[in-house]
Amino acid sequence: MVLAAARPSVHPRTGIYQFRKVVPERLRALIGKREVKISLGTKDPATARRLHAEVAARVDADWAERELAAAMGQTPPKTLSVQEIEALAGRLYHSHMSRYGDDPVDRDYWLGKLGQAQAVLMPASEPSRRPFGASFAFTPPSMAARLVGGRVSEMLDLLELRIDQQSLSRLHMAATRALAQAYRELAKRASGDLSPDPDAGRFPALANMEKGRAALTPVPWREVHQAYLADVKPAASSIKRQTGVLVAFFSFLGHDDMRLVSEADAERWIEHRLTLVSPRTVRDADMAHPKTLFIWAKRKKRVGHQPFENAKVTVPDEAILRDREFDQDEAERILAATRLPRTKNLTDEGLAARRWIPWILCYTGARVNEVSQARAEDVQERKSRNGEKVWCIRLTPEAGTIKNGKARWVALHPDLLDQGFIDYVKAREGRHLFYDPSRRRDGSDANPQYKKVGESLAHWVRNTVGITDTGVDPNHGWRHLFRSSLLAAGIQEQIIDRIDGHASKTVGQSYGTAWPEVMLAAISKIPAYRVEELK
Repeated sequence: MVLAAARPSVHPRTGIYQFRKVVPERLRALIGKREVKISLGTKDPATARRLHAEVAARVDADWAERELAAAMGQTPPKTLSVQEIEALAGRLYHSHMSRYGDDPVDRDYWLGKLGQAQAVLMPASEPSRRPFGASFAFTPPSMAARLVGGRVSEMLDLLELRIDQQSLSRLHMAATRALAQAYRELAKRASGDLSPDPDAGRFPALANMEKGRAALTPVPWREVHQAYLADVKPAASSIKRQTGVLVAFFSFLGHDDMRLVSEADAERWIEHRLTLVSPRTVRDADMAHPKTLFIWAKRKKRVGHQPFENAKVTVPDEAILRDREFDQDEAERILAATRLPRTKNLTDEGLAARRWIPWILCYTGARVNEVSQARAEDVQERKSRNGEKVWCIRLTPEAGTIKNGKARWVALHPDLLDQGFIDYVKAREGRHLFYDPSRRRDGSDANPQYKKVGESLAHWVRNTVGITDTGVDPNHGWRHLFRSSLLAAGIQEQIIDRIDGHASKTVGQSYGTAWPEVMLAAISKIPAYRVEELK
């Protein structure tokens, strides 16, 4: 016989009062059962009556929400199975262990956390010892909600999962048990006992879900990242930088599931990195790379949120103590050093890189890797409108990488021709100008040989030539100097953009090209350096 909903009943075996209510026939398809039974966790009649009223109100509200959702064509709250509840609790356990397990540090801290959890769990198993027993606010589910409710709500939001009140109460209790297990294990590890948790495998997986339930399958970031790379096709160097940041980010979180990353996680990551590197690095790398992946994943419906959406990093203005271009003395010292004798262990290509690349950068404003990757076939004569031929170098992604992915021709300064650069090019026919692929020992697409050529050149400028002022880049300083030189000569910015590969300021300015004779006339405005006269 089913007792009236207005009164608690006693469980025949345990003697503990419970709430029982018959589900109206119109709601049975939504609720999935004919009757609900919820333990009140007490043997005290007065306490049971108070708790019964609280639970009745909660159940009525839940049923009303389900009925309204069905009427509006919405998905009603889910009722979770025991397996699903324990699997969700297991996520919290594993996340906590992954985050703190390698270095739990303070045993007393974890014992304190364990005590808080046990204060919830003990009255759940021993109703007669419940603290403050006169109020529903101090029932185990309510205490568990206060202890772990924030973590549970955040997890459910990330999983886009809406569950009913009964499932939520059970999940709060399961989460409390799972975290108590984690706290106990962390206290053990902090004491020096690093043996595995024998109960770590008790949590079930959620690989197979019942039809109609929310998809709780994890979204591993590496799988999403591979799909992102296949779609976007970034440069190898960009892939290397992005992958490194993503590995560090998810290692910091202690899991690889993109669905579990919250805004709080993003903020914690940013705060952590700000203690180690500059705000600019945090903004442009540590925050930018995971943010980019989440934006793409959300657009492709891989995840339903973007945790870095509201994250911001303030980069203070830095004091600028000098111009970013070489001054005249620095430029002449570098160019003069290109004539220095060959040093021990320097290859033919390495000697050529030191001899010619600084001059090419000086007279073209190119980026160092655009030049270091060049092949002999990229240096050709091109016919001008008046029929004369102009020696040019082609800077092309076909040879390696170009920042904007667009190839361009750049006229060569007459001084380069006078110094014999074309003779060197002809001697390298069919080969790269400044490195030999057959000498490759290691490296990768993300760190190719031509990039190492540029790095070696920068090291030489700093350590051999002695340009140690960090306010100027040892290779990029030429690019700034080149632009200043042409602006000083009255060359139009649009022409300079065509030569050095800068993006045009407007769509209109992006139309057209700079002909060989136009580029030659502009570049020839740079006076030839006479470094042979330097001592």
